[in-house]
Amino acid sequence: MRNAAEDDNSDLVAEESTEIVGVEKVLSDRHELFCQNYVANGFNATQAYIAVGYESKNANVQASQLLAKRNVVLRIEELKVARLAFPELSLEKTLQQLAAITQFDQRKLFNADGTPIPMHLLDAATSAAISHIGKHGPVPFNKMSGLDMAMKYLGAFEKDNSQRAPNLALQIVYE
Repeated sequence: MRNAAEDDNSDLVAEESTEIVGVEKVLSDRHELFCQNYVANGFNATQAYIAVGYESKNANVQASQLLAKRNVVLRIEELKVARLAFPELSLEKTLQQLAAITQFDQRKLFNADGTPIPMHLLDAATSAAISHIGKHGPVPFNKMSGLDMAMKYLGAFEKDNSQRAPNLALQIVYE
């Protein structure tokens, strides 16, 4: 009779199989769920491993071993391509959303007399910058986070780092 740890590790080797189109080997149901969770959660293997019901003890090691399997890697690549082809989500739309957050002007939430403009009358860019409605009205997304993301996308941090002069190495010789 096998113990629970052997059962958990055996899940990596053999499970009830399901044919996945485009993958040369067969994936188990759990491995398919792992792949889907891995792509959906931002490529965190440990979280994906635990989310599909595997034991959390040594999850990072086990998830890493799972990511080394060719059929798992191929399935993840398929899912990533499908995710990029999602019609409502594109790089252009994502950047427009980011621009709305970074260029948000709170004055657009109010009429000239200071009364709030109803949400359904806000322009698209202003409403895109609103995270939720709080106790005291609309709450915008964090502008600093948006600016940070925009700077990373534009490569500004890399440019900034490359403009710095290299450290000067001095060698002192005592005689």
